Amino acid sequence: MRPMEKVAACLALCVATATPLNAMDRVRQVTRTDLAVAKYGVTGKGVTVAILDRGIDWRHPDFIKPDGTTRIKWILDMSGQNLCGPGIPPGPGSPPPVEYTEAQINAALSGGPTINTRDAVGHGTATAGIAAGNGRALPSGLYKGMAPEANLIIVKVTSEGAPAHDTETAETAFQGCLEQALDWLDAKVTALGQPVVALINSGTQWGPIDGTSAVSRKIDQVFGSNRPGRVYVAAGGDEGGLTNHAGGTYTSAGDTVVAMSKASATTTYMQVWYTGSIGAQVTVTFADGTTVGPVGPGGSISASGVTIYQYAPGNEFYPWQSTSGDRAVWIQLGGNHAGPGTISIRGTQAVTGYFDVYSDVWGPNLTPIVSFTDHVVTGRLTDYAATASAIVAANYVDKTSWTDVDGFARSITNEGAVDHLWSKSPYGPTRDGRTFGIDVTPPGQNCFAPSAQNSYWHTLRYNLVQNGNGYYVRAGGTSGSAPILTGAVALLLQLRPTLTASQVRALLRGSASADAFTGPVPTPFWGFGKLDVLAALDAADLIHRDGFESGTLSGWSSAATGGGDLAVSATAAMAGTSLGLRALVNDTTPLYVQDDTPAAEGRYRARFYFDPSGFDPGEGSSHFRTRTFIAFDPSGRRALTLVLKRQNGAYSVEARVRRDDGSRDDTGFLPIGSGPHHLELDWRRATAPGAVDGSLQLWIDGVSAAMRTGIDNDQSAIESARLGAISLKTGAAGTLRFDEFESRRYVFIGP
Repeated sequence: MRPMEKVAACLALCVATATPLNAMDRVRQVTRTDLAVAKYGVTGKGVTVAILDRGIDWRHPDFIKPDGTTRIKWILDMSGQNLCGPGIPPGPGSPPPVEYTEAQINAALSGGPTINTRDAVGHGTATAGIAAGNGRALPSGLYKGMAPEANLIIVKVTSEGAPAHDTETAETAFQGCLEQALDWLDAKVTALGQPVVALINSGTQWGPIDGTSAVSRKIDQVFGSNRPGRVYVAAGGDEGGLTNHAGGTYTSAGDTVVAMSKASATTTYMQVWYTGSIGAQVTVTFADGTTVGPVGPGGSISASGVTIYQYAPGNEFYPWQSTSGDRAVWIQLGGNHAGPGTISIRGTQAVTGYFDVYSDVWGPNLTPIVSFTDHVVTGRLTDYAATASAIVAANYVDKTSWTDVDGFARSITNEGAVDHLWSKSPYGPTRDGRTFGIDVTPPGQNCFAPSAQNSYWHTLRYNLVQNGNGYYVRAGGTSGSAPILTGAVALLLQLRPTLTASQVRALLRGSASADAFTGPVPTPFWGFGKLDVLAALDAADLIHRDGFESGTLSGWSSAATGGGDLAVSATAAMAGTSLGLRALVNDTTPLYVQDDTPAAEGRYRARFYFDPSGFDPGEGSSHFRTRTFIAFDPSGRRALTLVLKRQNGAYSVEARVRRDDGSRDDTGFLPIGSGPHHLELDWRRATAPGAVDGSLQLWIDGVSAAMRTGIDNDQSAIESARLGAISLKTGAAGTLRFDEFESRRYVFIGP
């Protein structure tokens, strides 16, 4: 007997919502998404959001552009599959999936032939809408998602089934071949040529949960940690707080006995993973006198309604197939048993091994049929969330009350208060011991999401929000929080399309917020804190910042100090700071700090405070100019320069940009007085060969002083920058002072 994996349990969209603000608008406020949009103008445009879920209501207004055409590039419908074909690696799923193109969807929207795909449950439509709905179902756009102008790719990859209702036929539960789905998605994303963020919004604690399953490895292959412009987001799961994960050590000296309780006479499943190099025997008992086992490595038994099947490492069924070297045990507990029982582990060698045992969950509230009453350990994550490259979401409470479409007041108050961690929010560690497991926590419990109009969920009127005109439904669990995170990543990828998952993770972790509810972070429960989209975009925009308040030059990649002539000093402090950078010029030795953080930047902004008072570039020797700032391209050529001039005792500055032919464009010299100033430069590379649309802008003390456009510089990029007294000539003397340097990619820095 070789048991197939049961159809994966859904991450149910659990309930709870509404205070005076109405769901997605509050989500966008508490995550500071609206502020991020106001500052950076991000909407997800030019980014693809890929949702692998239960399908989509492609007719819903939130997925249609103002011109009436679809925002969906492709739909792949895998209905009817039962995982993948046999073999390692697995073969394609059967029946073959059906692909629908953007053109076919548009034809159907305009009255042509329809397309035969739906979201019978409602889960996939909600997921896509939270991540990227445009809110067009209401004139106010109140319930728009996080990235309302992103493109969409939809894969209908699973369904827990839906009953017949109204004119809709029942849908049979299925689980598609994720191997096939991800290969198809890889090809489509490559053809589209856009950055992509993807989410498989499904899964439970089923598999090795250590990043080595077939699905985890395929996700890493298609997305990976360091592939530019490709990011995978995972819902951490909805099993936090449940007593359905036990673990401990085992030896040959005696049984390690885990007590359990089976809540009902319902067929359910369990899994055990244990140290692969240390064999173990597994036995299941019930208080009714049933004992099945022991079953050793490579063995199996089916008796008294209990089946135990041990797999050799690497020979598990899809999608468990693991490269960890650990051993897996699949257990089925039949419907003829209920009540107390045990699962016992005994080693076959006189050394100590470690085991984890997980029980199944089922139903809309993800209730465990088997609960463990001892040996309960931490770690409540799905197998997909354990993927090495995955960016993982937990979940906190957005709202606890709402008014439904019929005007009835509804509330749920037993799953956590507003802004608190949701009671079933997942947490780490992964089975291989990665402590946190969670990266950040969005407010997904609960938000309002687009409702698939012909879905089963749409029949549950208490879940439809009063002011949504029947188009919006409550959503929650990490099925609600993960698409919030997915949309946030789409905004990051619009700002910086070549970000890798590792870079996105670092930005999200580093910018996440802590408050009285999270306490000190990081923790296994909150990860690195609450999702803060504005802070994440600010961090993504920032290239380098140093106000010299550390008292050292350690914040810079390198420095030419001239034996101490360049140093941090209180005499150079400006803008209310206590320290600044002093360049004491007494010969022609260049004095500068250098930043190597820029990475082939196509746009580069730099702002710094600057005081030339008392500095002489060598007027007596007819030397009037000194370069105080230079940004270099990867070949070491000057791409952007700021020049200080003093003539007849009067100071002025000029910004210069190099063209591709080696000539330069400049602002001309603009007068500045003695004393402190803040200067800001905005350099843009031309968008393409022959485009001649590069530009340069110079601000002096917050006022735009010069703008140069029509520059042919598409071959340039900013790779490093220097600040100081860089090009000194005979007769130069005096002191230049600098402070509060900051470089960014997009937004105006200002004072």
